[in-house]
Amino acid sequence: SDLVQERIPAWDQAVEVVAAMGFGHADLVIAVPACWIDVTSLDDLDAVAAAFRRKHGFRLRIATKYHRLVREFLREAGVADYQLVDSQGATEGTVAHGTAEAIADITSTGETLRANHLRILEDGLIHRSEATLFRARGAEWGGAEKAALADLVALIGTA
Repeated sequence: SDLVQERIPAWDQAVEVVAAMGFGHADLVIAVPACWIDVTSLDDLDAVAAAFRRKHGFRLRIATKYHRLVREFLREAGVADYQLVDSQGATEGTVAHGTAEAIADITSTGETLRANHLRILEDGLIHRSEATLFRARGAEWGGAEKAALADLVALIGTA
């Protein structure tokens, strides 16, 4: 579901959920270096981002491949003075390599985050994702298509 929401503008108008599949669970989260002991919330991140810009002359960088979801989430939370930097793999390593100060990425267990000395913000959950069957809202759904969908749903046991 994270990829559908990220890649399809106005996704909820373009597609509808047919069934959550019950597997592939992962959370899209904001994580910061574990050594930032005073940064536990989005409000703290906003304050650090403003101080970071004053001190360094550029915005705090957050590495992610989920630009749309992260930007919307941070805007709603009132976080400013950051910039998103693209990461298409090994996002957790961007902080250690100095190409970002924080990350927004998918995690299932948090083990990779901990191995890279990162910590999820207390209110840093952006999206709970799982494998999901969608159908296009604008598609023609005649009898044959509805029957095929019913067969598929029965086959995978998500009814």
